[in-house]
Amino acid sequence: MHDSLAVLLNGKQTASLRRTRSGRLELQYLDNSSSASLSISMKPRAKPHTGQVVSNWIDNLVPDDERLRSAWARDNRAASTAPFDLLATSIGEDCAGAVQFAPDAELSRLMSRGGTVDIVDESWIEARLAKLRNAADSWQNLDHSRLMYNIGGLQPKLGLHRLSDGRWAQPSGATPTTHILKPAPREEWPHLDLNEHLCLAAAGALGIASATTSYEHYGNESAVVVERFDRHCDNGTWRRLHAEDLCQALGLRPDQKVEHRGGPSISEIANLLRGNAATKEAGSRSVHRFGQALVLNWVIVGTDAHAKNYTLIHRPDGSVFLAPLYDVSSDLGHLRPLADIAELDAASMAMRMGDDYTIGSAASRNAWRGLAKALRANEDFLVDEAQRLISGFGDAVEAEISLLADDGLLRRGDQAYCGQMMTRIREWERHMAAMPVLRGRQAACSSGPSERTSAKKHSPAVQCNQRLPNGELCNRRLRHAVCPVHPTSPGSRQVQAR
Repeated sequence: MHDSLAVLLNGKQTASLRRTRSGRLELQYLDNSSSASLSISMKPRAKPHTGQVVSNWIDNLVPDDERLRSAWARDNRAASTAPFDLLATSIGEDCAGAVQFAPDAELSRLMSRGGTVDIVDESWIEARLAKLRNAADSWQNLDHSRLMYNIGGLQPKLGLHRLSDGRWAQPSGATPTTHILKPAPREEWPHLDLNEHLCLAAAGALGIASATTSYEHYGNESAVVVERFDRHCDNGTWRRLHAEDLCQALGLRPDQKVEHRGGPSISEIANLLRGNAATKEAGSRSVHRFGQALVLNWVIVGTDAHAKNYTLIHRPDGSVFLAPLYDVSSDLGHLRPLADIAELDAASMAMRMGDDYTIGSAASRNAWRGLAKALRANEDFLVDEAQRLISGFGDAVEAEISLLADDGLLRRGDQAYCGQMMTRIREWERHMAAMPVLRGRQAACSSGPSERTSAKKHSPAVQCNQRLPNGELCNRRLRHAVCPVHPTSPGSRQVQAR
């Protein structure tokens, strides 16, 4: 059993994580004057960080599902399912953000060996997606003995590295995973992967910074493929960008991700974004994007927008900004065919916008006054944004469905699902238009997104060309939407100008 782990940030040892005989965890920065911050909740200092804040921070780095933790512990010969023991195996080599873990005895090996990739083919991916999709406990049935990626959360995921020629590989060492493949749970939400792609593509088309995704098939299996925004390619070499979710930043346990279970309120998150930004203007931009995300999730009945589904990207100076949206899906895609759509008024959101947590309670003007106060934002802007998204979301989803159909990516079941989802979206649009806060208001935008998105398919790709913290240029290729990390970059402005 290991009692001490080296903590690396951007490939350099930054801190030491120690477990005492009593089981208490201590995180000690090696040089508090020059070390980059691992977390807002544990900033560099001479005195070690101890106790619950350390335990919570690493607990948020590993999956929530105890069954998966047991499988990982078994296949990687971890001493236990405790996050410390899991991170002491190869699992700790590729975590969210730019952090890595290694036992002290393994540190020199990890730092000196560079990175490697093992190519995998479509049948390999298909087999793993099938196991992930088929049952809630399917993660236990995979071979995790060569697992070198670590992705938190509840939904089963597969982390892989995509080469420049489009082939997939399992990475190790200094080479990170670049994409996350997420199949839909077959029994509970059989088209969740398509739902998530459509929602994120629509959000991007509506000008909201969102993770870049695609909907892809591997044999008989499908998945939403998410490009990691905590990775960037530097002259052909993929590097990690440090990031942490809001639970980590606030020192909370994973089960405190929703507000009514002890999670953060909207005002607490807005204050966190402002208080840790590089400048006042940068803080305002992050709060603006957070406000857009709240409104979007209200409009689309996105009930899973909890604190672990918002991430902060760290800059070298210790400041942070809100990452692009990810893990966005709409309950409109899961509604029973003959259900009364008005029942969605009672759907519970992860953060309170109205008198309670329901969609319907946020429909009053009072609720939006409270939201504006919590964000320190303009109330009319928020209501106009809601109207803009209500008017445009359905058209943006419909445009993306057309692109997928043109590319031959919608199979028979997908086509039926998309038709049902569009019917529900149109019903919900009419229902929301009658809500007190929106009744009688003019749409904030005169042209629908369908006009903007209809010509996107054949638009040439451009490069982002925003300066990264290390001085290099971001070379994300942009076609349909702005850069999810740099929405005001030269390339993003070029995409917006189309």
